Amino acid sequence: MKNRVKSIPKNPYKKDDIAMLKSIATVFIGFLVISSVMYLFTPYRYCLSTGWSMTPTLEALNVNIVNTRTDNLAVGDIVLAQSPRSGRYITHTIVAIDSNGYLLQGDNEITNPVADGYVPLSAIRGEVASLPVLDQYGRIVFVPVSLGGTTLLIWGLLAFALLACHDIFEHENPRTSPNKSIGFLVVLAVVIYFISVVI
Repeated sequence: MKNRVKSIPKNPYKKDDIAMLKSIATVFIGFLVISSVMYLFTPYRYCLSTGWSMTPTLEALNVNIVNTRTDNLAVGDIVLAQSPRSGRYITHTIVAIDSNGYLLQGDNEITNPVADGYVPLSAIRGEVASLPVLDQYGRIVFVPVSLGGTTLLIWGLLAFALLACHDIFEHENPRTSPNKSIGFLVVLAVVIYFISVVI
């Protein structure tokens, strides 16, 4: 009796996996190109705010776009500056300008009930860029430009979970699993969305 050796089937999803990796690489390379152009030809830089001192104006773990030009600063501007207390860099709001310099304070009344103190112009590294938008009353207000904070982190984890779960369900049983996987991913998306709104 002859020994029958089962041949190992080729991965039918190889093309899809390669296409997904190419898409991710394209997005990553595009981000690097845009960042390089921004750093070389504009005064704008990225800045990570790690604390809760600016909530609700800015989220914790927030990536801000900072304009390194500091020639037109005014009260109400959010700036990146060296803290007069700790010497570390902080992203806080200018609450007063006088002969003593620029008085900074975080927008979170719980974590920052009092002002940080005055800093000279030389301690300010830039202003968080803002864009004009219409508020609910039709007035023009300026909103800080940021790439998201805790919400961005949560949506990034959601995207990773979607890719991982889709890949698992698709490889396990491509004929019967799509409906189950879609339902699971929808529920997961809704749960994470509500978590991000609460945070």
